[in-house]
Amino acid sequence: YSYSGTRTATLMIVAGILLERSKTYLWIGRPLIGGGWAILYFTAYAAFGVQQAKIIDSPTVALGVLAAVAVGMLFHSLRYRNQVVTGLAFGLAFLAIVLTPVTLAGIVGSAVLAAALVVISRQLSWHHLAAVGVVGTYANHWLWLQKFAATSTLTTPASGLDAMLPGAAVFWLSCGILAFYWILFSIVSISRRDDRQAQPELHAFISMANTLGLAGLLYFQVTHAFGNHYLWAITGPVALATAAL
Repeated sequence: YSYSGTRTATLMIVAGILLERSKTYLWIGRPLIGGGWAILYFTAYAAFGVQQAKIIDSPTVALGVLAAVAVGMLFHSLRYRNQVVTGLAFGLAFLAIVLTPVTLAGIVGSAVLAAALVVISRQLSWHHLAAVGVVGTYANHWLWLQKFAATSTLTTPASGLDAMLPGAAVFWLSCGILAFYWILFSIVSISRRDDRQAQPELHAFISMANTLGLAGLLYFQVTHAFGNHYLWAITGPVALATAAL
């Protein structure tokens, strides 16, 4: 699968580059480019994170490959400067990861994608991409948590990035990833003054969606893990207060 996925993704990207040179086939070429990058990212992730397609054994190599593909997506997006192509690539890559089993590799892959998305949206002032990205990132994480909640009774296999994590580890890891997401999208929401003044409603939406995503998922985690609302009762107002600031 990994080799065929790489060939398919490469062919899609090359075909998209050739087609988008013509105004007649531009509408076909750019979606092919976005879809090709999404398949390539998922293939890189599957090469370690999906047992049926696994060809990489080293977690360090796997993370390096993921980062390399994410950087490739980033620089190609900077070249084309097209939010539709970039949004399609990131959206499909997120979807591909969330459809696979619950592993540490999946959540690391999502974090790498989110970081690349924020870098692009801030560098090019693509705040519509950031607005869609903040909703998609937290929705992706919520689906990931839902899948873990449904499989949390499974036996934990051998340790490693391809292992199913125990409940306590997932709880604290998820808290850390949510904090990472919140910091990432806070950077967008407090971006340059000229951008904020040009699109104040959009920046307000990013800030509030970021806060509600963090607070809502913390609420889900705490109630699922402890069956009460005490921790969320503390973190929720703190998060809302920082959004107001």
